[in-house]
Amino acid sequence: MADPFQRFWQELPVPPGTTRPSLSEYEVECLLRDKVALVDGRSNRVVHQGGMVILTSHRTIWHCHTQSRAYQGHLSKVADARKSRNFFKPSSRVHLYLQGPDQHGDEPATK
Repeated sequence: MADPFQRFWQELPVPPGTTRPSLSEYEVECLLRDKVALVDGRSNRVVHQGGMVILTSHRTIWHCHTQSRAYQGHLSKVADARKSRNFFKPSSRVHLYLQGPDQHGDEPATK
């Protein structure tokens, strides 16, 4: 069984000749942030960095336009999201806690 990070983030094809993944018919873009890294919440390992995150009404999309790759995680799998800030760094983190039986305790699956 895949770990929570791999279960949540699934590869998303980027249509040729476009700069980012397409949204579905009733999907609405809610938030866009650049220079975002994806961190595995269990190991605190940076898995992908330098991309853009797009929060929509249906999912979270991480997209790296320089390498033309993207990943998506559907919001239906998220049980909770919490924002934290490091006192010494200007950036903040959003911790996603996933639904499901193998998500143990208060451990975020992705940051």
